[in-house]
This record gives sequence, structure tokens and C-alpha cells, in this order.
Amino acid sequence: MRPLRLLIAGLIFAGLGLLLISGIVAAQGGDEATYIGGGECRSCHRGLSRDYAGTLHARALQDTRSDKTAILADFTAGEDVRTVLLPGEDAPRPFTAEDIAYAVGGGRYLQRYLVEAGDGRYIVLPAQWNVAAAAWEPLALAEEWPAPAYDWGANCAYCHTTALDTASYTWLEDGVQCEACHGPGSVHAALADAAGVRPRPAELAAIRSAIVNSPDPQICGQCHAVGQAPDGHPYPVGYRPGEPLDESYTISTPGDESDHWWPTGHAADVGMQFNEWFHSAHARALETARSSDYADETCLSCHSGDYRYVERVRGWFAEGSLDGDPPEALTLQTAALGVVCGTCHNPHAEGAPDFFLVEEPEALCAECHSNTGESVTHHPQLDLYQGLPLVAEVAPIPSAHFSAEDGPDCLSCHMARLPVEGGALATHSLLAILPGAPEALEAAAGCTTCHNAIGAAQLASFISDVQADFSARLEAARAALGADAPGWVEGALDAVESDGSGGLHNYSYSQALLSAAEAALGIGPQAPAAAVYEAPPNWVELPLLGMVEGLTLPGLLAGGAGTLILLVGGVILLFGRDWRQLVGILLILAAIALATAPWWALERPRQVARASGDDGYCLMCHAGERTLTLADGNTISLRVDPAAMDASVHGVESSRGRLGCLDCHSAAAFPHGPAPTSLREYRLAGVPLCAGCHQDSLGHYEEVRAKNIAVGCVDCHGAHAVAPAETLSQTPPPRPREIAPGASALEATPTSPGEPPVVRQPGG
Repeated sequence: MRPLRLLIAGLIFAGLGLLLISGIVAAQGGDEATYIGGGECRSCHRGLSRDYAGTLHARALQDTRSDKTAILADFTAGEDVRTVLLPGEDAPRPFTAEDIAYAVGGGRYLQRYLVEAGDGRYIVLPAQWNVAAAAWEPLALAEEWPAPAYDWGANCAYCHTTALDTASYTWLEDGVQCEACHGPGSVHAALADAAGVRPRPAELAAIRSAIVNSPDPQICGQCHAVGQAPDGHPYPVGYRPGEPLDESYTISTPGDESDHWWPTGHAADVGMQFNEWFHSAHARALETARSSDYADETCLSCHSGDYRYVERVRGWFAEGSLDGDPPEALTLQTAALGVVCGTCHNPHAEGAPDFFLVEEPEALCAECHSNTGESVTHHPQLDLYQGLPLVAEVAPIPSAHFSAEDGPDCLSCHMARLPVEGGALATHSLLAILPGAPEALEAAAGCTTCHNAIGAAQLASFISDVQADFSARLEAARAALGADAPGWVEGALDAVESDGSGGLHNYSYSQALLSAAEAALGIGPQAPAAAVYEAPPNWVELPLLGMVEGLTLPGLLAGGAGTLILLVGGVILLFGRDWRQLVGILLILAAIALATAPWWALERPRQVARASGDDGYCLMCHAGERTLTLADGNTISLRVDPAAMDASVHGVESSRGRLGCLDCHSAAAFPHGPAPTSLREYRLAGVPLCAGCHQDSLGHYEEVRAKNIAVGCVDCHGAHAVAPAETLSQTPPPRPREIAPGASALEATPTSPGEPPVVRQPGG
């Protein structure tokens, strides 16, 4: 009987043990798991804990009552800002380091301080230390101090502590420690202790599943978001990692709180990275991949943050760093997350690169926003920007921004540092700040920060026109794309469309790809290739000086002979007396002037065909529809008809020779400097240009002005399709056409063949 009793007792105890273990396992994601503190975590995870201890997260709150070294502020300055009436005292005075109970923040930008208010409560002091400026500054959270807005527990404590009890506003640990992101660890620790030093695969799986190891951005969003809990707290009361954040928190979205958002859709407050990310293309990356007819598991390396995380973990198993069974690889159906915080950031260590980044920013962007090595055109932003080969039939062109020394990079426009309280933070919306943004964002605007000589309205009009033009041309090209089209044409169209910037990342390269595709499809508008006009064969090339415009062989012989005669005569007279020496010196100086400045060239530069390739570049824009609205409300068309221009008095067939775009227009700024403020200023601006060649017409112009008629040359002759004077009696001069306010300039009919319409708003 004794062996039977022992067997029964053993079965009973084994059953109880299984029940206990199963109960613990079942509780891993439930309410039974409790917070145990980071000390328990450090006993096993020494390496991670050591790296993490030095991060800003770990130092989000530092107790300074026994050790003041965490305080960064200088208390020899800012007495006026620090003067307050502290709790329990009778008279105001500057608070000191001895008054401070806690330092809030590790001090990347600011450091704030807490003072005890009695009953275990703490309040935020109304002065903060600006680390960058090395100065004290007021912290005005309310009109008076102390006020409810300065209450530490009700407003701030959750994101600077671990395991906060909102009933008493007490917490388990200072700073953002392990369980703030991985959830309460009691079950995880109990299972690890029970398994011992040699856990079986099943035990390892239970231990790992008892703690949250996830790249879920909601874990970051519990603090890096602005919103409100159902009970009114500005943080998610009761949230535990692994749970849906929206069950305990409603985050602010663009438009719902004007104080938190700029009209551009960018965050205007601190700690809003999750809010911006939530509405970004990164958050929708997995959804975007699934919506494609061509998507497969290879897309997940860029489109899914949890796929990347699981693959990294599977790699640790493969290399022997982890024991047990690796997790299953994710698929398009089982992946759950798009591009998330953990795709770019490693929260366990902070160093180089800064901001917890896993790689340098440009390298991170290039991992996915590059077509290098891809068999199809997919995300060619880097290729277009840098001018890397995309289609064999179109030569790559580096963008002017990429080629410029210290030019902009991805972050300059898509993660600009925007003004928030106490400093500036990089936006995570990925939206560029375009011209016309609120004045407070001007310093971060992606165009006007560099192109500051050009008005925001002019830049905005340029961007709108370019993107609309590219969109319309892409749509037309797709419609014309047939089965007989060369294979590279679709690749060129894919490159321009997939880039997503509407030509702004690299206008020249995008234009070249699109124009080549249009030419292959036999559709327009196609800007002519850059025209190159050879110098006349009788121009002379001189040593050191090269080709001299207008210098012909007869001119060289005549000038050379004249120079020689002057020089010989001068030398002879130089040896004479009295006035002869003076005349000799003058003749020698005249010979030198004649030899070094060939003003005696028989053909002037403006009267011959010029060697120029600029027109084709200009016509890439100006052969299409472009408009510009001036400050006075008038609109002008910027379209130039190259055929009408060539047929005009300044055209190729003209006896005066062809003029190129840059003969009259400056390209010193892009796009071409400040806009004229009025239609009249625009039309009169060309008078000095015309007068440079047409000196014989100035008398007529002054005669017209004397009659108080304020016209410019272009009022009668046109700007590009310039009519000769002898035809003006037969050809009505161009007249402004009035249109209703808000109507498009493109509706206006040209007033003369090939001439852009001039549109005048009523009263303009």
C-alpha cells in the first residue's frame, strides 16, 4: 500500500504544480501580472540595463534630494526668474538647488524642477533651465503659480515614471524604466525563476510570451502623443504595453485642437511624434503594400516594422544568440504594422548616431526610398535626387540641390525642425513645409529658407504649376501607353510617378524622363532639345582668349594693321621733341587699347547666331502652361511658343540673327528672382532691354511718353513673338483682356499668334 500512496501523492502534487504553472502562464497578459521594478530585470539582462541606464529615457526623472549632480542649471544667474513664494514660506525668494526634490528630464533641450508641496505632492517650479541657451527662462503654464497646471502628478508624472498610481500619484521607479515599455514583469520573472538555468524550449516560449517584446508604436505613443484619457488626464491612465492605446486614450488629430497643430498639419506642441506618425504614409505602409496587385513577402522588409523585428529575432536564433524555437516568419497576411518607431530608433541605447537612431538618417531613408538593385521601378526618390541611372535610354541628371555644397538632404524638407515650446523638434509627419506656410514656420520652410529672395506666393505658384503639369502629362502618357510601346517607356513613367514629388526632387531629371517617354509615344507637349547654334566659320579664335564673338578674319587683319600703324607711328614720334613725344605716347596707348579691346570687330555679338544651349532648358518649363499671379491681382501667362518665337523678328530666319532666352532674361536666381508687383511694372521692365539694341527707337518711345501714354515696347510689339515695325499698321497691337475674378489665365485667347495672353483683372 505504501508505494501506491506515494504514487497518488506524487500525482496530486504534480497536478497542483501544473495548475500553478498554467495559472501563471494564463496570467501573463492579464491583471495578475504586477510591476516588480527594474532591479529584477537587471539581474538577468545586465548588458541591456547597463546601456539603457545612460539614456534620456532612463533619466526622465532624477531624485536630487541626496545627490544634486543631476541638476544642470546655473544658480548664480536668473534670480529674478527664480523668485517665487515656496510652499510653507512667508516671503518670495529665488529658489535654490537645495529646494529641488527632482530634476525633470536629462537635459537635451530643457530641464525643469519639482518642489515638495506637502502630503506627498510635488509641483513644477515656474522657471526652467534652457540647456541650449544656458539660461533661465520663465515656465508659464498658467497665469499664477502654483495653479492646477503645475501639479506634477495630474499633468506630467505618467511619462516620467514607471508604474504610476493615479490615486495617490506615487510611483515605483523614477524615469522610464523596463516595465514602462515591456509591461509588468512579475509573471515573466516567476516563470524564469521556476525554469532554472536550463529551461526547456516550451519553458523558454512561456517566459518570452509573459513579457511584451514588440515594435508596436502604441507603446511609444503612450507618452509621445498628446491626447486625453476618459477621466480627463492628459495621459493614458491604466494603459499597459500590448493593449490597444485607443481604449484608454484619445489622441489629438489635425484640426481638432488648434493649439496643438499648425494649419499645415504639423505638430505645434512637444511630445507629438505619435500623433504625426499616425497620420503619415509610414503608418499606412503595410496597407499600401497589401493594396498592390504585385505585392509579396519581399515588400515587407520596407513596408512592415514587425516583419523587420521578427526577422532580426530569427537572425539571433540562427546565429545561436538565443535558444529555443524561433518565431514564425511573418507574411503579408500575418504582419500587423507599417513603418514604426522601432524601424528607425533603438530605445535601448543612445549615442552615435543621436536620437536613438539605428543608422545615420540618410542611410535609413535610402534603405527603402531607393531603387538600387530593384528589378522594377519602385521607390526611386534617392535615385532621382542624386541622379542615378533609372532608364538606359535617358542619361541621369543629378539635382541642383544634391550637387550644391551643403545642399539640402531628406531631413531638410521632410523632417524639418519646427518651433515648439522651448525649442524646435523634428516633425514626424514627413510633410515638407511649403511656401505660404504660417510666418512662424518660415524658418523651417523647405524652399524659402534658401530661396529667400523670391516671394512665397511666387514659389507656391511655381510648385503648384509644376506638379499639376507633371500630373496631367503622366495621365496623358499612361493613356497613350500601348502594347507596342518600348519597354523602357513604362519604366520612365513609373520612375517619375513613383517618386511622388511631382518633379520637385529633381526637376531636370524628371523632365528628361517624361519628355523622352512622350517623344517615344508621339505625344506632347515636348520641349525641343537644347538648341546649339554654331559660331560663324569666319569668327577667329585667338590664343588664350579663345573664340571672340564678332571677330572675323577681315576685322582681325584691319584691326591688326591699324594697331601696327599706330604703334610704329607712336614709337617714331616718341623719339622726337616737344609735342611729338606727347603724340607718340598717345598713339602707343591707342595701339594697346585697340589690341586688347577688339571693339573694332566687324560683326556684333547680337547680330549673329549665338552658341547657346539655354533655350531648350528654359523651354522645358515655358513650353507648357504656366501662370503667375502678381500682387495687384493681374495674371500673366509664362508660356512661350518656340515656333512663333523663331518666326518673329528675333527668330532664326531674321536678318538680325536669333536671340536666346538669356539675352534678355537673367537666370541668376531660381525661379528668376522676385516677381514684379504689378502688371504695369512687368510690362515696363522690358523697355531698357529693348533700348539696349534699338537705340534708334528711343526717340519714338520718348515721343509717346511725352503724350502721357505709359506704354512699354511689348504693348505694341509683343514680348516673344515680336512683330517688326512695318507690320504694325496691319496687325492690331496686343491688348489686355479682362476676365472675371478667379478665372484662369489659360482661358484667355492670345492677342497675337504665339504671344502669351496678358490677363487683367477688373480694376487692374
